[in-house]
Amino acid sequence: MDLTKIYLDYFGNKCNILNMVKRHPEWAANRIQEGEMAIDKLTKRERQVNKMKINIALTIFENKIYERLKQEKFIRWNNTLPIETRALNRLFKKGLVVPCLDNEGYKGWKII
Repeated sequence: MDLTKIYLDYFGNKCNILNMVKRHPEWAANRIQEGEMAIDKLTKRERQVNKMKINIALTIFENKIYERLKQEKFIRWNNTLPIETRALNRLFKKGLVVPCLDNEGYKGWKII
């Protein structure tokens, strides 16, 4: 706690934070509630930014996986990382790839 910062009370008197809280508890309550609301807003924004980051990463992986499928024609399920699997699932929902079996019976993905 920083007791060196100087505040001015309602009457213009200089005081530290402890004196300000004693003299004006309603001010302290208001400041605490404002701080809590600011933290809530930041937390929501952080979640939104994280979702955007994930979507950007998945879009990049979608493009890379799609290019890989164009070259290899088939990707085995057991040869994919979790994020690649998520990207493949998104490509499947877009109707660009399908789950299938290769000639040896391995499960995987191919371009439609």
